[in-house]
Amino acid sequence: MPTLINVCGPSFSGTTLLDLMLGNADDAFSCGEVANWFRPTRAHHRRLDCPCGANPCPTWARFQNTPEEQFHRDVFSRLDVGFVVDSSKRLPWIFDTHRWACQQGFRVVNLLVWKTPLSHGFSHWKRGQDVQDARYRYMRYYTRFLALRLPFVAVNFNRLVEVPAEQLAEVCRVSGATYFRGRERFWERQHHQLFGNEGTRQQLGRDDNQIQAAESYPLEYLAAVREFDRVYGADDELQQLLNVFAAHDVAKAPTDLFDEVQVARLLPFWYYEDRVRDVLRKFFPLRSARIISRAS
Repeated sequence: MPTLINVCGPSFSGTTLLDLMLGNADDAFSCGEVANWFRPTRAHHRRLDCPCGANPCPTWARFQNTPEEQFHRDVFSRLDVGFVVDSSKRLPWIFDTHRWACQQGFRVVNLLVWKTPLSHGFSHWKRGQDVQDARYRYMRYYTRFLALRLPFVAVNFNRLVEVPAEQLAEVCRVSGATYFRGRERFWERQHHQLFGNEGTRQQLGRDDNQIQAAESYPLEYLAAVREFDRVYGADDELQQLLNVFAAHDVAKAPTDLFDEVQVARLLPFWYYEDRVRDVLRKFFPLRSARIISRAS
């Protein structure tokens, strides 16, 4: 059965990496953050920058006039693949594509990528954002995802980069995809993945790549984390969230988890707020965020 794989997670959680790994097969297509193509919110989303280097890209030209609700269906048929991987991560898009795919008779697999709060916070901090803002985004994204009540498995990013073959094999098992030796070496295949983490995308086509293990943290960052914990104290809500991740870990998931899916009809209020915001940003796009590098 054709399978849509939604790779979900907040910014800098590792969704681009897993997206490309899963797209590294003859029967799969990695489309990246394609929601930004259909629902642009920033000025650069209006420019189709495909890593294949072609301008215009002949692959994406085939979908130039495809309505968003038919996009994944057309990818299955026009590219003759059994798996379409979408790492758009925007929550209204995830719910909408899940609903469309179920209505069209496709199987849907939701992978929720997560880092430890310390690792995720560092990804934001080294780009000039403070620890408090990173923690807020972390909690908001995951609690809102859980509110959609979609079936999912949790994928620990830190484990993915430590033992990529082992972790990817588990992801393939629950997704119904075939794991083969070297599938995690995503840079060896030509992809047409849109947007996503630019550092990860820059690895495509290079011969000297390797998957980077978890980073070490500078003392300045650790001091900022300690100060945050001193001011705000224990975070029981965060611990509950980590317990949910552990309970839904991909290694524990049965292979038939995603075989029968019912999509919730009652949506939280923020879903409609986000959809209105998407429409407004289509006409009044945001500028790209300025990144300040604090650490190499």
